Amino acid sequence: MASTLIGGLGLAAPALAQDGASEDRIIVTGSRIGRSELTSVSPITVVSQDDLNVQAVRTLEDFADQITFAPGGETNSRMNNGSGGQATISLRGLGPQRTLVLVNGRRTTPNNTGGTADLNLIPVSLIGRVEVLRDGASTVYGSDAIAGVVNIITRDDVEGFEAFGQYDVTGEGDGQIYRYGLTFGRSFDGGRFTANLEYFDRGSIRQGDRPFSACPWAEVGGQLICGGSGTSYPGQIFASGPGAVAAINNGGGVILDPTTNTLRAFTPADGFNFATASYMVTPQEVFSGFFDAEYDVLNSDRFGQATAYGEFMFAQRSSQQQMAPVGTFWFPLVPAFHPNNPTGEDVFIARRLAELDSGRFFTQDATAWRSIFGLEGMLPAGIFWDTSLSYGRYVDAQVVDGQANPIRAAQVLCNDPASLAAGSCQTPANLIWDPFRVDTLTDTIANYMLVRHSPVSRQTRLSFQANLSGDLGGLQLPGGEIGWAVGYERRRDTGEFIPDGAAQIGQIYFVSGNSTQGETTSQEFYGEVRLPILSGVEFAEILAVELSARSSNYDVTGTNVNSSFDANTYAIKAEWAPNDQVRVRGSFSTGFRAPSIGELFAPQAQTALQYTDPCTNYGTNNSASATLIANCQADGLPGNFTLTSTQAAGVAGGNPNLQPEESEGYTFGVVFTPSGTPILEDFTFSADYFSFEITGAVGSADVNTIANSCYNSPNFSDPLCALIAGPGYSGVTGSPLAAPLPGPGGARRSAVGVLAGVLVTNANLSTYETSGVDIGIDYSGPTFDIFESTAQFVAGLDITYLESFAYQVLPGGAVSEYAGRFAQDPFTGTPAAFPEITALLRLGVVSDNWQFNYVGRYIDEVTDFSSNPNNVSNTAERVFYHDVQAAYDFVDSGVGLTFGVRNLANETPPYVSNNDDMNTLNQTYDTAGRYFYGRVTIRR
Repeated sequence: MASTLIGGLGLAAPALAQDGASEDRIIVTGSRIGRSELTSVSPITVVSQDDLNVQAVRTLEDFADQITFAPGGETNSRMNNGSGGQATISLRGLGPQRTLVLVNGRRTTPNNTGGTADLNLIPVSLIGRVEVLRDGASTVYGSDAIAGVVNIITRDDVEGFEAFGQYDVTGEGDGQIYRYGLTFGRSFDGGRFTANLEYFDRGSIRQGDRPFSACPWAEVGGQLICGGSGTSYPGQIFASGPGAVAAINNGGGVILDPTTNTLRAFTPADGFNFATASYMVTPQEVFSGFFDAEYDVLNSDRFGQATAYGEFMFAQRSSQQQMAPVGTFWFPLVPAFHPNNPTGEDVFIARRLAELDSGRFFTQDATAWRSIFGLEGMLPAGIFWDTSLSYGRYVDAQVVDGQANPIRAAQVLCNDPASLAAGSCQTPANLIWDPFRVDTLTDTIANYMLVRHSPVSRQTRLSFQANLSGDLGGLQLPGGEIGWAVGYERRRDTGEFIPDGAAQIGQIYFVSGNSTQGETTSQEFYGEVRLPILSGVEFAEILAVELSARSSNYDVTGTNVNSSFDANTYAIKAEWAPNDQVRVRGSFSTGFRAPSIGELFAPQAQTALQYTDPCTNYGTNNSASATLIANCQADGLPGNFTLTSTQAAGVAGGNPNLQPEESEGYTFGVVFTPSGTPILEDFTFSADYFSFEITGAVGSADVNTIANSCYNSPNFSDPLCALIAGPGYSGVTGSPLAAPLPGPGGARRSAVGVLAGVLVTNANLSTYETSGVDIGIDYSGPTFDIFESTAQFVAGLDITYLESFAYQVLPGGAVSEYAGRFAQDPFTGTPAAFPEITALLRLGVVSDNWQFNYVGRYIDEVTDFSSNPNNVSNTAERVFYHDVQAAYDFVDSGVGLTFGVRNLANETPPYVSNNDDMNTLNQTYDTAGRYFYGRVTIRR
């Protein structure tokens, strides 16, 4: 156990060997050159299976939450709106599309048209260790390995069988998790095999079940009140022009008071509480199976050695998200002649269909599998070879309930063409809906105007690899043999997202009817060489240089698109150990990422994007510039302007003319392993500086950046202003996105005052620069006797200091510094934290058959990138989570018991004003609270 703790916590820890034809030959993640030492020039974190158990990792989502070098946003179980049931990992906060995920050194099958991997489909009980390369590796692995590589190595040392069962439950008695697994393996003369089955079932937790998230807080006069969405129940009414309705609230929203039945000004307290029906932790069920085997087919002095191997992996996931009932987010017109219109005017309505107690369900039924067959061996000349063919397929059948049909929604509100032409409702009386009052949506009307959406997503990957490696047959440098590796890879990826028939004929609001379909084919050659300049001499125990390069060609095929592009990368790495206690290492590498099928071919679709409006209370905002005040006034907004809804109406979509992203990265570090002092014999310290720059990054401007840049430029002169197309934009459905705000602001704002038609479509326009320091300390103390056992104290500490995370939306535009801030994550589009300091502390006392462990997780405080002095909270305070665990093995019977508590202190996530959901940064902080768990393991 002590050795795995060292491997798991030490950032300097060496990578372990992957499977190969020779047990003496070690392949380290980040290189294909075989070597005899467990060392790497690049910084690598190694986490063993024992470490995963100690850290109470139930799915790899937990692992992604705990590592210190993954700031920003990721899709996970706490993301109810938009996760699609998937979990991703984003090294350095640069997005999961820039983190390459491997299983046994080979790419996983893409689990969406964005090309990312779903960590939920990889069972934890299958994992032997996880190797995380914290450096770019495009020269070795090709596209996507810009920020680093996560290489999941499956177990190959199982003899007999191992079964386990685990139960988790929160301190509130909800969120139950059931895990069961069985692993069986055997080695025999000339071969071995391993089989694994795992079942995982996680129950839901609702936002209404926790006080901090039970209601979306609204801020009034510096106080928090229960508020919610401006698409309310009963509906919020907006005037279509000057008149009696506009006069009630100075052009703002009004409501028909359900108690007095009179019109009055809409207040934040009238907002619809969408939290009650929404999940805080989403439910999920996963069943997975795995089998791999290898067998020696040749062992000849004349022809060398050859081993055949195969691998099959299968997973089926059922997941669900639940949100509040749909609303009239398009702000439809209700004409004056509508029989239930109490205003006598044409008005716009923002009404929640709250009579639908079930809300909106988003259900995914995903199936993924991957099969690999290969041959590897060694020629008599000492040259190692490996060739493999793999094929994977992913299918996700989705169902979305509770979506509105635009044609029928118009009919029930009497604003369909026939009614408008006649000047009276032409809809049957039993289908006319009164949106101004509560309890008026009958089942008949709901069934008529609402539809189900059933899209399907499919991805495939076919890959062929061939690799050669060895030395130069006796040609040496003073430091030893020159190692080399060369290889070829051909890969074909296909992807599609097909909306159902109703969407294809334009009969589902906010859902594009266009399909996403495309294919990319790549051919790549790579080569690398290790030059051991000196070894075993004074001031140069080791001095070596590693060089590598890769050439890639991509063909892209899609609807009316047939193009190609090339990418060439190289890397230089070096290490110097003046003695056996100190090792200095450094690297410089270039990288690239090919655009995904979704980025290339996704159709335009409307989306709701959280933002902070720069015009909020601009009249009392002391930091508001004269330019900002003038622009807000030009929109016709009063000085006390506030929003009843803080979600802008955006438009997202693909771009078939995208080119590869390019990157440069370098690392420089030192590893110190003292010797000569018995108490420090097993002590390791490492510190690595990292710096990454990505140019031509595929992305789009976030709404906060667009709004702040535009409204703080004289007369709306900033180029980003062109990305606010306004409510009249018709690029999605051919009709305007929403009703305009009365007055000048209608050019940019919808009737409820939010920005509309904000274009966030893809382009090669962004630049990322991030830098910082990773520090690792590992220690295993001397053994001592206790409780009639021999035990050992073990400790480890990982710290990441984020010096800078600079994001530039457009060339020549403003640079946004996110380090120490929370901001709208460029990948998820929702607020997430980029803390300056994150840490993971591990302490344990371990014996042969029992152990006690403590894990502490620290997240530094962050402030709002878009801070507003009128906000109640612009800062998320620092958080420290405490986990404890005790385990005992009954050695004679092969039974092991484990009990533990996650988030022992039941830390509540901090409240921040600028949040997207749950009143906090739900992608960053633990929302479920204290978790108890117990596990029984049987080994035979």
